Amino acid sequence: MKRIFEVENPDFARSPFTGMTKEHYIGCARYILERAFSHVRSMEEPITFPPVPGKTYPQPGAPAWRYRSLEFEALERTFTLAGPLIHLDPETMIGNIKLRDYYHLHLYNALTPGHPNSIPLPEELPDSTYQFTCEFGGLFKTLLLMPETLWDTYSENEKNEMAVTISKWGHHRTTQNNWRIFNIITLSFLKKYGYDIDDELLKSHLLWVASYHSGNGWYLEQTYNYYSISLFIVYTTIWNRAFGDEFYPEIAGIIERSAQKLMESITGFFGRDGYINMWSRSICYRTWVSGAFPVAFMLKDTNLLDPGFARRLCSGSLLQFVTREEFYYNEIPSLGFYGHKEYMIQNNSCPASPFLMFLPFICLALPDDSPFWT
Repeated sequence: MKRIFEVENPDFARSPFTGMTKEHYIGCARYILERAFSHVRSMEEPITFPPVPGKTYPQPGAPAWRYRSLEFEALERTFTLAGPLIHLDPETMIGNIKLRDYYHLHLYNALTPGHPNSIPLPEELPDSTYQFTCEFGGLFKTLLLMPETLWDTYSENEKNEMAVTISKWGHHRTTQNNWRIFNIITLSFLKKYGYDIDDELLKSHLLWVASYHSGNGWYLEQTYNYYSISLFIVYTTIWNRAFGDEFYPEIAGIIERSAQKLMESITGFFGRDGYINMWSRSICYRTWVSGAFPVAFMLKDTNLLDPGFARRLCSGSLLQFVTREEFYYNEIPSLGFYGHKEYMIQNNSCPASPFLMFLPFICLALPDDSPFWT
């Protein structure tokens, strides 16, 4: 396998600086997943990655639920790449594994109580917040945008079985920061597909999130960092189009105006080549801030960014990393920036955590005639 991603047959007529078109984004997503799936030996084996020494979880002697969390995080965060590929082609194969069948099987196993690989229910754990809540938000953000990739493949009985686990985690306690967005996404997904939820709880989370906006498209929780863009803008814009516009139009309008305001300054956070800065708690998530570029063309006003420049910056930020050999560790993105750096990571990180950096691949959900591509 090639040691880095290379832009083969670049199209410098369409993309004068990077040569990257939609086909190159597809090729890049495939390349990253091919390296990731080198750790998966069969359709039945859950995707997981070798442990990384240091402060990452799970630590030696950790309880069994930490290992379920490790597997669930790898499943959800690699779906950030797999979901868009399945959206484009449901028959997509990585090696001898059909992606749609693989994620169909393992998501069902994870969310069906009693299966050896199922995640625990909140009442089975000490009262606290858990990484599972975060991963539910990421998963259902993708499925709100592209439900046909996975959710539509389940029978009604299978959906009902999984909804028990989804609902319990969606209603579980969260923290007074960006995590509320994960509960919002999960509860909204359930409501959209006909399941009963606590509407007052959902509305409370929404009002809290709206109140975090401090101006110019920025949201303040503990600090200002790329979470303010990647979660408060990208996740909530997807929520607007898939749910909020219909069910909570007033709050969706507030969120929409914030996102539109951010577009006035978003390009200033990137170098001319698209390179990003290391910043705060966002360091190992790197390019997830670039998810704002495809999202700009999901807003109601799609004329807020120059589309060619938006694609150029988005492509450049990805090439900043995927073209460097030191970026990879155990065949997957390292915990760090260019390479593994222990001082850059947190104790809620696991080997799969950096896959959140591929949030920009929601661009593959944009149609071929989107200005982002043309």
